[in-house]
Amino acid sequence: MNIEKELKENRKFIDSIIERKFPKEIDLSYLGWLAGEASNSYDSYVLQKVLFDPMWDLLLRGGKR
Repeated sequence: MNIEKELKENRKFIDSIIERKFPKEIDLSYLGWLAGEASNSYDSYVLQKVLFDPMWDLLLRGGKR
């Protein structure tokens, strides 16, 4: 079995599983689910730009799959 071939064939399936837990676009309700209720408030814009955009950039280029 060639793991690279298997991953390439199942890429869409793997991406859908990842996206269920880590959506491409986050909102405050997702952040509440992920990290619990905030004592003040979450800045979803900053978290999107610092964490989720780089993560999805890497994944869409085929990294860490």
